[in-house]
Amino acid sequence: MDSYLGDAAPFEVPRAVFGDCIDAREAFGRFEQHLADNALKLRDMTYRMGPRLEFDTRSEQFASNLKANSMLTRDYRTPFVVPQRV
Repeated sequence: MDSYLGDAAPFEVPRAVFGDCIDAREAFGRFEQHLADNALKLRDMTYRMGPRLEFDTRSEQFASNLKANSMLTRDYRTPFVVPQRV
């Protein structure tokens, strides 16, 4: 089972996914520069860009993303079980 959200994207493709969020574009640019400074060949690599997630702190769930909600916990084996409400 693929446990990731989002799709693999090559570094060479322009990052229009950030839209007009300057902070996100600048942070990603610094990330790319860090990888390049450490002799990684970005043209041979991909990164995973997932959907924008909105978290409801009252319900402790992601609004409208069931797959993300399923990743909030996992199946535990007895006797190492975490109760639903702590």
